[in-house]
Amino acid sequence: MALLKMGRNKILYLICLLFLACREEKQEKRSLTFAYCILNPRFKHQEVIVDSLYGFESEINDTSGISGAKVFLLEVETGETINFVETEKKGIYRDTMRENWVKPLFTYDLFVAFQRDTLWGRTKVPDTFRITFPNNFDTIPLNDFDSIIWRRSLGRKVYFLAVIPPDTAKPLIPIVTEDTFVSLAPFRNFYFDTTAFYTIKVCAWDENRYRYMVMKNLEPDTLGDGLGHFASQTEDTISVFVRR
Repeated sequence: MALLKMGRNKILYLICLLFLACREEKQEKRSLTFAYCILNPRFKHQEVIVDSLYGFESEINDTSGISGAKVFLLEVETGETINFVETEKKGIYRDTMRENWVKPLFTYDLFVAFQRDTLWGRTKVPDTFRITFPNNFDTIPLNDFDSIIWRRSLGRKVYFLAVIPPDTAKPLIPIVTEDTFVSLAPFRNFYFDTTAFYTIKVCAWDENRYRYMVMKNLEPDTLGDGLGHFASQTEDTISVFVRR
């Protein structure tokens, strides 16, 4: 079973903590192992990418991958452990749960062990929310499309908004904001330059995601002995028809 019973899980967690505590504090080495994972309660399965630093710097979606790593997450509030197994794609590990298990406002610890490296990180998942204006599949005249509004997400650091045009070759100019609305007046002619369906996506980012994407400009975090990115987000997506 992917979720272990409480008693066994506590033993596993204590062993892990003792293992980390017993490592030589003055050991100086730069690990080439990294882990990449973004938890999202919208998805049934979560994935962890384990690779070398070279693969991380070149292209995260074109990973060469590391096989044989031990990967699991700990749900801090309940003490439950979720194990990950490697998929047919080298270096990509996926949970074996049969239903959605990531809970909004819960805290999760990631542990990855490979050879002499142990990576760990923590994230607290923002609450779910929804876009309240416009509605999904609305038809809106451009001159009436003044704003995008959504409900507040508890636990988020910021919101990330992207308008995805029908022409996927057009560059995306996302907006990062702490507010629960965006005024479109200054740039609606740029976003909606033709009569068509557009996808509007709003994400609520945790602190880790914000730091990685905005403050550090995609520079990986230190995760124990290695590097990488462990964060969480929730999101809502709608499609609207904009008529110029």
